[in-house]
Amino acid sequence: MPGYLFVGALLLLPLAAGADEKGALRDVAACAERNLPQPDTVRAVRIVARDRLGFQKVTVAKIYGRWTEEGHRQQLAQFVKPDELRGAKLLILGDGEQSEIYFKSSELAKVKHIRGVGKAAALFESDFSYEDYEHLQGFKSPVESKRREDAMIGERAAYVVETRPTEAANSAYESIVTFVDKETCVPLRIDFYEPGGRLRKELTVSASDIIKKGSVWVARAALLRDVRDYTTTMLLIDSTEQETLPAAMFSVEALQHTEPVGAPPE
Repeated sequence: MPGYLFVGALLLLPLAAGADEKGALRDVAACAERNLPQPDTVRAVRIVARDRLGFQKVTVAKIYGRWTEEGHRQQLAQFVKPDELRGAKLLILGDGEQSEIYFKSSELAKVKHIRGVGKAAALFESDFSYEDYEHLQGFKSPVESKRREDAMIGERAAYVVETRPTEAANSAYESIVTFVDKETCVPLRIDFYEPGGRLRKELTVSASDIIKKGSVWVARAALLRDVRDYTTTMLLIDSTEQETLPAAMFSVEALQHTEPVGAPPE
């Protein structure tokens, strides 16, 4: 499914719930499964970050996805802009329980394994942390989930799901609340709460940015707002296409062979 973006974040919630919650989450999981991504998709993505003074930084990447024979998701991002990131790569490997994140640029002698509290760091000077990005892309992490009372987001009826990361997740958040459009199965809003129940970030998707691709619905854009630091980041899909990379490219070993700065991406 070219253009897949946020809905995968809900696919594994029932597996992290108790028996009663599994029944309550069944409708949400079924909705999400209708928007499963196809393997071997690639899309061009722009991340436009603005600070509180209005200064803007733009990051552009090509993102490749695949499924392993075991049914695990993998994703490889190759950066095109800015110049200092050209040729750098970000790799996420899912194993069915949780995911691992790796980064390599020409400035690093070795691949950097991003884990634990390191996932709370900003993703290339944007409001997205590595953990935020991992969550939005639907990679599994240790959480407990429950369904809340349905709600309205504007004129759209929405399922509401709350996830609470477990201690094993090493999360920066106490809870994450997701509002899923019942009609399209695309999240319309995701609220990220820090310990103490303080809202830290809010991600919103406009209904006008939800489009149908074949038999599924996808979001073309989303806005992330940091309510503490008064900064915003827009995530946009510039293009989508079908392209296959060799499975070997989705490995830490392949990540080590990163092109010099200034070289075009593969």
